[in-house]
Amino acid sequence: MLLENPNQESPGVKVPKQATARADEARRRLTPPVPATDIAPPATDGTATHPAPVAFTVDELLQAPSPEKDASLSYWKSRANAIEGFRRADVKRLEAVIADSSGRIGALEAQLAASAKANPTVEALPEVDVRNFYSDAMLEKIGPENAKEILQATLKSVQPLIQQQIEAATKPLIEATAKKTASEKEAAQVSFVEALTAGCPNWAEIDAMPTWRQWLEGVEPASGLTRQEIVNRHKARNNAAGIVKLLDEFVATLNPAPTPPKPNVTVTGSLGSGNEAPEAPKSDGPPLTDADLRTFYKDAAIPGKLSAEYKANFEARIKRERGRM
Repeated sequence: MLLENPNQESPGVKVPKQATARADEARRRLTPPVPATDIAPPATDGTATHPAPVAFTVDELLQAPSPEKDASLSYWKSRANAIEGFRRADVKRLEAVIADSSGRIGALEAQLAASAKANPTVEALPEVDVRNFYSDAMLEKIGPENAKEILQATLKSVQPLIQQQIEAATKPLIEATAKKTASEKEAAQVSFVEALTAGCPNWAEIDAMPTWRQWLEGVEPASGLTRQEIVNRHKARNNAAGIVKLLDEFVATLNPAPTPPKPNVTVTGSLGSGNEAPEAPKSDGPPLTDADLRTFYKDAAIPGKLSAEYKANFEARIKRERGRM
C-alpha cells in the first residue's frame, strides 16, 4: 500500500520525505509513457508541417524544465513545437525588417545620387591661392573662405574651355613628334638596307633560298640561340654587319668537300709517283679584298653587266683564295 499511496500516512506513523521521493521516482519509471496526442500526423503531400504550439509563454520556455516533473515525451515534443513556432515568428519579423530596410537604403542612395548630380561639389578642384586673385581689401570684405569658393566655382566653369585650348595647342606638337619618329625610323631602315647591300650584294637572293631558311633554324652553340633569333636581334638594332657575318657563314657551308690531289703527270706523259715537286700555282695578282668581293657581287646582280665567263673566272679565283663562293 505504501507504493500505491505513499503520501497517505498511517495513524501514528510518519513517512520520511526521502522515502516519498524514492517512491515517486519508482512509480514514474514503472509507468509506461502516454502516447502523444497533440502531435500532428506526417504530411502526405511531401511537405513538412508544424503543429501549433501549446500554451507555453516565453518566460516558461526560458525556465529550465524539471526532469522529475516534465519527463513525458508529449511534454518535450510540445515544448519543441512551441520553440519552433516562436522561431518562425521571429524569422518572419526579421525578414520584414530587412526588406523594409533594404527599400529605405535604396531610396536614400537614389536621393544621394540625384543630389550629387544636381549639386556638384567643388572639393575636387585644385587648391588655389586666393591672394593671387583678390586684393587684401577684397579679402577683408568677403572673407577668405567665400573668396575661395567663388574662385573655385569660376575655375570649374572655365575648365572645359581651358582643356580645349590645351588640346588645340598640343595636337600639332604630338603630330610633329609622331611624324619625326616615323621619318627617323624610315631613314634608319634605308641605311640598314644600304649597309646590308654593301656587305652582301646578293643578300636578297640568299634570303629566298630554302636552304638559308633551314640553316637559320640551327642553334649557335656559343649563345644557345637559333640563328633566326640572332638575325631578329640584329634587325631590331639595325646591325647590318651582324647579318652580313651570318650570310658569309652560310655561303661557306655551300662549298663542296675538297677532293684529294691528283698525282702529277711527268714530262713523258706518264703518271708520277706523287713525290714530284708540284707545279707553281698560277698567280692571280694581289689577294682579293672585301671591297673587291662587294663590287663583284654588286655588279653580278645587274643583268648584262658582267659576262658569264668573267663571273666563272672570278668565282674560281674566290674559291682558290678564300675557299668559298
